[in-house]
Amino acid sequence: DWSQDMLAHEAGVSPTTIYNLEKGQRSFVSAKKIRLVFERKGFEFIGTQGLTRNEEKPTIYDGADACEKFYENMLVAVQKGDREIVAVYRTPELFIQSLGVDEVVNLDRLNKLSEHAKIRCLLSNARNIKMAIPQCQFRAIPHHPFDPLALFICGDKYVIVTAKGREISFFIMKSLETAEAGRAEFEKHWQTAFSFAG
Repeated sequence: DWSQDMLAHEAGVSPTTIYNLEKGQRSFVSAKKIRLVFERKGFEFIGTQGLTRNEEKPTIYDGADACEKFYENMLVAVQKGDREIVAVYRTPELFIQSLGVDEVVNLDRLNKLSEHAKIRCLLSNARNIKMAIPQCQFRAIPHHPFDPLALFICGDKYVIVTAKGREISFFIMKSLETAEAGRAEFEKHWQTAFSFAG
């Protein structure tokens, strides 16, 4: 249900380019950008027959290698073009731990993610904490506004994060509608959250 203007905006091309492609003029670079947009939105190209909705079941990562699998999932998503990660956590320690970073000093993983995407995180219980993580923008909220302990949103992925002691589990839903609703809720709280020194 997208207009030419909406598709052009999502793909980073002009509406004229969309019009020309629809009329049969070929542009490999523009067609590739448009294809990536559709694939990120959950569609799959089927040869010359058209598109189909790629319905995926939720993915669950738990156990000893859960953080590693989750990090790789996020890295692939941002490398494919998802330009922002937003997150809500009760504590900064859990945010760092969920990416598999044992110490704040070792930030290679955050560096790799931030090369491709902007990272913003809302933290409750962190109003007076100084964060030395330049790859991320942090803001503090006085009360945790979301039901799960923590969540990530990246592209069409809505990720619920739970922790039991040092063991973290990730429940990843691939749903553009859920991700957009979560992102809208995040933005509402981001606008009223407190900035704090990094």
